[in-house]
Amino acid sequence: LYDKATLSLPSFDEAIFQSMMGTKQKVIDIERISKETDIPLKVSRIVNPENNTLAETEKYLEHIGKTRIIRIPFRKLANDTSSWQKEEEILQKIGAKRHSEYQWNPVYTVWNIEITLWSFSKTESKSVNLFSDGSISRSYLLNKKDIWQYN
Repeated sequence: LYDKATLSLPSFDEAIFQSMMGTKQKVIDIERISKETDIPLKVSRIVNPENNTLAETEKYLEHIGKTRIIRIPFRKLANDTSSWQKEEEILQKIGAKRHSEYQWNPVYTVWNIEITLWSFSKTESKSVNLFSDGSISRSYLLNKKDIWQYN
């Protein structure tokens, strides 16, 4: 019943993925998922000091380039209001060009991939959030009281 989906995927490096997602699960096979789905798929990349390097960003985008995914919001945690300066410098180093804004967030394109530097503090959105443990939330900014366990 989904007409589109966004998956949170901070890194394809297993150690970084597990650390940032707080899990022992393996990195999802985004190439297979992208190939087998018939709905638009977007990947959301949480950015923090653990994965915010030129090498990690290049590796991440190269991996996404092997899929049908063409949109990625880079986002920080909701309470992180720090500048996007480092991310902008990294994107410029790999040839990304800023071309527009979406809901007051800058949008870049590199290798036919659109990257939005998404700030929760600037944006309001509606979503239903389904987590791998079966919990569901209808809140845009998540906290424990907004999450229901599916039984």
